[in-house]
Amino acid sequence: LDSIRQSGGNDAVIADAIYVNLQTGYRGGAIAGLTGAEYKVDKGTIEITPQTKATPDVEKRTGAQKVGGARGTAIPQDVPLNEQAHARLQQRLTANQEEVLSRIKTSTPIIKDNVTNKEFNTLVPDDPAYKGKDKKGKFGAPLLRNVFANVAAFEVQMSGTMLDFLQGRSL
Repeated sequence: LDSIRQSGGNDAVIADAIYVNLQTGYRGGAIAGLTGAEYKVDKGTIEITPQTKATPDVEKRTGAQKVGGARGTAIPQDVPLNEQAHARLQQRLTANQEEVLSRIKTSTPIIKDNVTNKEFNTLVPDDPAYKGKDKKGKFGAPLLRNVFANVAAFEVQMSGTMLDFLQGRSL
């Protein structure tokens, strides 16, 4: 797993998921899907929501637990981590924060916050006001997806109303 991890990219993420899975007994998919909010550093645990009940609209194999039963909803569980799994998750979260887009800088500003008039030469600003759960607006990959969607809509001469509809912004 360590040699796979050193190759980087998606393989490293999968290797980390397998490693933590071996340490906790949970499915690798549950670990790979962590966003960071589930990881409780102070307690040394991760919160896992049972996948079968959390995704009722996804087709499941015969015999898989379905929504319903005594509880009816998915109940998240805190899974204790041993030192190795704890360390691996800390490394994974650090690696995830170092988004590739944050390393790309341009010689001139490419985005501007029209409220504060701040300009940035990257899609992932270093400014603390634009990071974390309190950030406003889109940056990084979500912003880039919007740019590509707008360029594609322009190329096929799609109306702004139709684009808003397709992106779920209007009824």
